[in-house]
Amino acid sequence: MKYAAKCEEVDSRGYNLNQGCHGYAEGLSVPQLGHGQATRARGTHALKQLPIPAIAVWLLAALFITCLSFAGAIAETGKFEGKGEAPLKGYDIRSSRKLAVKRAVRSALEEAAGSILNPEVFRKKYELLDKQVFSKPKRFVRNTTPLSEVRKGSRYVVVVWVDVDMSALRSQLVKLGLLPPPESLPRWMIFIPARMNNGSRNSAWKGAQAAPSIPESEFEKIIAHYGYRIVRPGGDESLTPKMIEKPVESLAKVLTEAKRMGATHLLIGESGAYSGKGISKREYTLGTAWVNIQAVEVATGKVVGEANARASLEFPDNVDLDEKVIPAACRKLRDDVIGWMAIVNPVGGAGFKKVSLILKGFVTYAEYKAVIVALEDEIPGVRKVSLRSLARGEAEIEARFASEGSELARLLVKHRFKGFSLELEGEAGGKFILKLVPRLE
Repeated sequence: MKYAAKCEEVDSRGYNLNQGCHGYAEGLSVPQLGHGQATRARGTHALKQLPIPAIAVWLLAALFITCLSFAGAIAETGKFEGKGEAPLKGYDIRSSRKLAVKRAVRSALEEAAGSILNPEVFRKKYELLDKQVFSKPKRFVRNTTPLSEVRKGSRYVVVVWVDVDMSALRSQLVKLGLLPPPESLPRWMIFIPARMNNGSRNSAWKGAQAAPSIPESEFEKIIAHYGYRIVRPGGDESLTPKMIEKPVESLAKVLTEAKRMGATHLLIGESGAYSGKGISKREYTLGTAWVNIQAVEVATGKVVGEANARASLEFPDNVDLDEKVIPAACRKLRDDVIGWMAIVNPVGGAGFKKVSLILKGFVTYAEYKAVIVALEDEIPGVRKVSLRSLARGEAEIEARFASEGSELARLLVKHRFKGFSLELEGEAGGKFILKLVPRLE
């Protein structure tokens, strides 16, 4: 990846003295975090030399272009967190940062692809993805935003938010034969009226021009992320008030409308919110929301899955409870909806699965750290490694993986560590138990 810093002032140790200066990675603007006292950036000198009218024109032009870019990116981009590490070589901070940023952007791009690909496809076609997608971030990355960068011992660690062009990414995956063409994907219709805190009911089914209810909008975002088409109801007169009041009881009529509009699957349910006095302070209100949903195959009426969730949050009285509490309940059902989409369309993605590992038998921190480094940097398809608990000689580790947990355990057993190896003792409660066994080199 081509990367160069635009600020060149460094101290004797190689630290960047220009706080907030910018660099670029393959043509992408990547702001860097400073390490010392800020100095005036070169761009400031150049700007002060311009006459006032020139400055105004320059700023207006920049604002106009930025607004156009932002408007075009709203519906097409997905935001993913990427983490990259690089070894520190002496005081060469710049080279370490360059490599860490490159790995962080790649990490986010891998997660974006993994979120819309079937985990098994992701694992088996990793080399193809590496060559055609991950090594070409400029084609798919719109922007990067730094979250943190820090020295950790002998390593330099960077965390960034990456805005990924999901339309371009899906298009490339279709060309590679890893995703089916959009016209062959399931078409979803969503009917989840929301009974608001003020007693009203909202739904896109109230008419062709009606806005979606809060849960309808929340689940539309999830389904659209995978490239599936969202089919809206046509506002036909046959949609009676009873259907809005009790949608599940009116399933037969709803399915008739779904067929008429060309939907292949229906996400139907009910939701609501109500409020009461909070328990900590009298001026606070406790908002509670509930959501009940089920996925139905339109042609046969077969129920693919059912789920429900509740959420309670405490807010000041002047906060709109509906806008806060109902989305919180919907987010709890995200994994259920993703799972149903994977059942309906096995070629589509189901995201990275959560895998719990119990690591036993390590004596030193270096042994434990070697396993963490292997998960984060050396075993493909692993995301979001986190420590759940740590005790003497035992740790519970959670990771997101692009395949089954048994496959991750197999790769860890197969991995060659310095001075030890791992053995799989078994599985208990959905957790894979790995024991560290010393090995003579």
